[in-house]
Amino acid sequence: MMVALALFALISIAGAALINSVLGARERVQQRLERLADLQRAMYLLDADFRQISPAPIAEEGSGVSFARHAGAAGDQAVSYALQSGVLVRTIGGTRQPILADVRAVRWSFLDPPAGWRPHWPPDPRSVDRWPAAITIELDLAPGKPGPGGMLRRVIPLPAMP
Repeated sequence: MMVALALFALISIAGAALINSVLGARERVQQRLERLADLQRAMYLLDADFRQISPAPIAEEGSGVSFARHAGAAGDQAVSYALQSGVLVRTIGGTRQPILADVRAVRWSFLDPPAGWRPHWPPDPRSVDRWPAAITIELDLAPGKPGPGGMLRRVIPLPAMP
């Protein structure tokens, strides 16, 4: 009887440990899926804004970039992206929207077909009315509870300037 109780206790402890391990793995997977959804949402917004760009200057300002996008019947809206206190923030029409947290750094580069990739735009004062062919955003993601850190790079081709 004592041997049977001891075996039952060992099996119960092993079962509880297994359940605890499975639940912990499930929570870690859920956190990573939420982080992936946040990253996808941020990349979708960036892509959508740049694909709807209006004929207006693009300006790179430190860790941010600003431009205008077409907003249908409402006309053009000013849009900017910048890193503020570890959060990538989108400002559109004066409304500030945090779109991605746990970002250590943001780097922008601009494809100027004759010269290649440039770290700043416009490359010179005479080029204010030109657009680059593409824009790259590199996000240095901080490791943390939502998952591992690392570098995320997105290249967004721009439409031809009318």
